[in-house]
Amino acid sequence: METSQAILRQLRWIKWSAVGIAISFAAIAGALTTMSLNVDEAMEEEVDKNTFSDRALELLEQGKEREVLELSSEREKTHPKDPNVFWYRAKAQYQMNQYAEALTSLRKTEDLAPTWHDESTQPFIRAIERKMESAK
Repeated sequence: METSQAILRQLRWIKWSAVGIAISFAAIAGALTTMSLNVDEAMEEEVDKNTFSDRALELLEQGKEREVLELSSEREKTHPKDPNVFWYRAKAQYQMNQYAEALTSLRKTEDLAPTWHDESTQPFIRAIERKMESAK
């Protein structure tokens, strides 16, 4: 009888251990699925950003500044914190001799991407300020 009781206790212990392991596996699977979805979304966002940048650059090279402004406005509605929106807007405004507006767009770019200051936005700002100074 004691042996039967001992075997039952061990079987119950094995059963609950198996249940615990199954729950752990389910939790891990759920976490991995969530992480996978987040990675997919991040990759789609990166592709979307590159598509926007490529299109804006292409339009600028073709001298279609107004289309860049429209493209930037549309992008801003869905991605208001994308510094590329304001960067390409500034480039279009610069090409259209809208220097004050370009400065505003560049300052917004710097707010959103401070690391762009030294190599991108600051040299561009200096160039615009020189243009504005020479126009006086």
